[in-house]
Amino acid sequence: MVAEAWERIDDLTLEMTLRDDLVFHNGDPMTAEDVKFTFDRMLIDTPEAMEEPKAYVDTITEVEVVDEHTVRFITAEPDPLLEIRLTSWATWIIPKAYVEEVGDDQFALSPIGTGPYSFVELRPDEILTLTANDDYFGGQPTAAGVEFRVIPETAGRVAALVSGEAHIITNIAPDQVSTLQGQDNVEVRSVPLANCHVIRYNTRHPVLQDKRLRQALNLGINRELLVEALWGGQAVLMRGLQFPEYGAMYNPDRPITPFDPELAAQLVEESDYNGEVVEFRTQAAYYTLGSEAAQAIVQMWQEIGVNAEVLVLDNVYSDGVENIMVTNWSNSSFTADPDGGFWLRWGAPTGTQRDFWTPEDPRFNELGEAARKTLDMEFRYDAYQEMLDIWEDEAPGTPLYIPVENYGVRTDVDWLPYSFYYMDLRPDNLKFEG
Repeated sequence: MVAEAWERIDDLTLEMTLRDDLVFHNGDPMTAEDVKFTFDRMLIDTPEAMEEPKAYVDTITEVEVVDEHTVRFITAEPDPLLEIRLTSWATWIIPKAYVEEVGDDQFALSPIGTGPYSFVELRPDEILTLTANDDYFGGQPTAAGVEFRVIPETAGRVAALVSGEAHIITNIAPDQVSTLQGQDNVEVRSVPLANCHVIRYNTRHPVLQDKRLRQALNLGINRELLVEALWGGQAVLMRGLQFPEYGAMYNPDRPITPFDPELAAQLVEESDYNGEVVEFRTQAAYYTLGSEAAQAIVQMWQEIGVNAEVLVLDNVYSDGVENIMVTNWSNSSFTADPDGGFWLRWGAPTGTQRDFWTPEDPRFNELGEAARKTLDMEFRYDAYQEMLDIWEDEAPGTPLYIPVENYGVRTDVDWLPYSFYYMDLRPDNLKFEG
């Protein structure tokens, strides 16, 4: 954590005190000027590439440098999540002097930060190589270096782990867990993700413009069967698109999305659908069991009278978003609040509304904007529940389940997985026996 203290000066101002031992990988100290630079490049004259990260922090109107190690974040309206927003991926601090010297493109090719490992080399789709940062403020890194290797096939990853070529492997399908657990010197460590697998529809595609067809597709999915058949009961069914970690903002009484093939078939008949192919695009090896789920869902849709088929591609966007009809997607809960898990995935500032869906009911966006600018928790709760009602009625997508991520780990590695696809390799979470 780069801040050692923080305080709300008033409802609109948060003051943070930075640690005084922060050093970038190139040896430059990290100061309040770097913090201001990081946010200004998102918030002022925002380039298109920064629109998505900007959405995480656009409640902030100004970042003020008080002194070398003190910075203030000022918002136009009270922001109930400001401290949480400042922990998201969009707020990782970048070095002002280095970026201004080399430019954004070169920074992307040779990035530097303040973490326990620094960048050495990236060969896309092959390997990312890092080396230990001996000046890391959190203590001496426990590995001399780290290599992230791309091994698409599960069997190849398992073989690398068993042979000792790899210390940790990802994306172990449930049906492989027992096999891996039977091997010497390896074990499976699992964590439910703060993430759900969803389906996203292109509501602007001529075939999918009638919401009754999209509602039918949602009702035609037997999620319980998917959880049992594919995940061995490990994945978690959802009560709408909301996560239990929302705490008081979570509605435990909201019904699980139903499976009703009779009503689904009726809606197909009532809709404007005329038997056109409904193409479900998925990427090869896109998250655990993504392709298998797509195959099963298409079969379910065929049973309610929809001419659906699966198309497996290296890149579902290769011929333009306008040609996408249906695709699977990963919906994360970035702030443990509906603002991060719902609004920042489906709201006005997102790629979803840019490319796939414009809400017919304007209250969806009105409520989403209002809920992130008030400290009234009762209003926020009611607003998000109404937004979920609108979202489920207009059906631009649907949740499937919360997956459990299984990691294969060598038994001499003391490491615990995180509930996101982040690898926590800080010294207190990565140790080696012997």
